[in-house]
Formats: sequence, structure tokens, C-alpha cells
Amino acid sequence: MPTMRILVIGLDAATMDLIEPWAAAGHLPALTGLMNEGASARLLSTPNMHSASAWTSILTGLNPGRHGLFVFSDRDFATGKQVFFKGGDRTGEVISSHLARHGLTSGLLNVPMTYPAQCEPGSFMVSPCLARRELITSPVRSPPTVFRPKILAT
Repeated sequence: MPTMRILVIGLDAATMDLIEPWAAAGHLPALTGLMNEGASARLLSTPNMHSASAWTSILTGLNPGRHGLFVFSDRDFATGKQVFFKGGDRTGEVISSHLARHGLTSGLLNVPMTYPAQCEPGSFMVSPCLARRELITSPVRSPPTVFRPKILAT
């Protein structure tokens, strides 16, 4: 029996209202091919329609009230400083953990709210937050192709 593989592509803020006309005009040939040969659909967002809560809901299958992440950051009222939430601040198990428990491997690439990268054996994760080289990939790797772009250094 052949191995079944699934590829899920999520494009933050790219609704089908944008993608469909661009695909029809020939501007997205690779994505159009994937849509034609596979499946595509409109996705309803979370009630607050914020990337942090939506991506966390995709990862956990929970609504924001259950996983606890609604936005990327908040104000610490004791210090007045901005505090950024991380993947470890969520409650609920992510899909890669479910898959690993059943002997399946997975990979997550540039999914918001996954920093610092952490995943199950046999799987990989690359977080979009490039704050420290050793924390952006799991398993921990530091190949020459993993770098912090100068534009993010400010």
C-alpha cells in the first residue's frame, strides 16, 4: 500500500477572493496546479479574526477560548512593557503530537505561534520567529542556510 502524504498550505490573509482571480489570470501556476489536482476550500476564521488565534486553532483544533491565545502580544500591566506570546503559552496539544502518537511524521514550516520550535521525534518544525538560531528549528540544527536576516536585526 502506498504511503499517503498530505500537504496543507495556509496563506495568512490570502482569502480565496484574492487567490481565485490571480490563479485564473495565470499568476499562481504552482498553486493553481495544487488546487486543481488536490483540494481547496474557503476557510472560516476564528471569531476575532486574528492570525495568532487562527493559526493556533488550526494547530490544536481548539477555539481561542480553549487554547488561550487571541493575539500576538499584550501589555504587562505591572511593568508597562509589551509581552509577546509564544507557542508554549497555549493550552492544548498540537497536531504533530497527535500524529507522532500514532507513529506518523509531520513537518511544520513557518507556522505562526510555534516559537520556540518544539516537536515530536521523527518530525520537524521551523518557527517563523528568528530570534535565536538554536531555537528556530527542532530538532536543533544550525546549518549555514539557517540565518537571521539583517532586516530582522533591528
